[in-house]
Amino acid sequence: MAELVLKVGNSKVYEDGDVVDAFNRRRTRCVHAEGICHVKLVEKQSNGRRVANSLAEMFRQQTYQYRFERVSLKAVKRINQWTLDEDVFSDVSVKGEYIHVQNFVNRGLRHDCHVIFGEPGAEIWYGGKTKVDSVAMDAVWAEIEQRTAIREMDYVLWPCGLCDLKEHFFVSVNEFDDMTLEDFKAPLLDITQLTSDGQPTRVKKRKNNINWRKDLGISSRTIMDIEDLSKPIDKRGVFSYVHTNIVVAKSLS
Repeated sequence: MAELVLKVGNSKVYEDGDVVDAFNRRRTRCVHAEGICHVKLVEKQSNGRRVANSLAEMFRQQTYQYRFERVSLKAVKRINQWTLDEDVFSDVSVKGEYIHVQNFVNRGLRHDCHVIFGEPGAEIWYGGKTKVDSVAMDAVWAEIEQRTAIREMDYVLWPCGLCDLKEHFFVSVNEFDDMTLEDFKAPLLDITQLTSDGQPTRVKKRKNNINWRKDLGISSRTIMDIEDLSKPIDKRGVFSYVHTNIVVAKSLS
């Protein structure tokens, strides 16, 4: 299941019914996994490092480009987890890349939310780009379910707060890919009017809108509840729609 977040009422930025945000299954799976695997949930050892092989480290093993393993007093091995290429760096510059390992570790350990795992002299950390596609999320959630009593079926909705539910209407729709997700949030542009740097003029914050009062088949009582911005209204799972049937692109006229 996926979700579209609609603006209720007009504001200085959005029009009533604008698709303010969009959450597909991949994005929802990711945000819940990030919370479950948050580094704050992993206790620090007496030496200040995080426990290795924790959920927090597992998440990084599945999503980060590089794994760094300290191999000596001055050297660290960088493993590309996507290609399995390995390089070793120290305080001696190699093609412009170097590291003062102990200084790096010391600085990192000073931060409350540091992500340095392992033991003194054999620290592990992660870096580079991140990949949180469906393949990575499959692996992350398989590990979560294997290691804990947590089940993904209990985390199918985007974790929104009460203020979000008061000011917006969350609508359950069929699944969509990341390209469609970005298109849902795109502005309305006028390609015939260019800015000074040659870009299309932005006419409105969003080009996609849903006439939620008329096109969703909800009762007048529910409409009144949604319009009452003092009430948090959550109808996800109660109503579900095919997004191509309800999302309308605005015209420039």
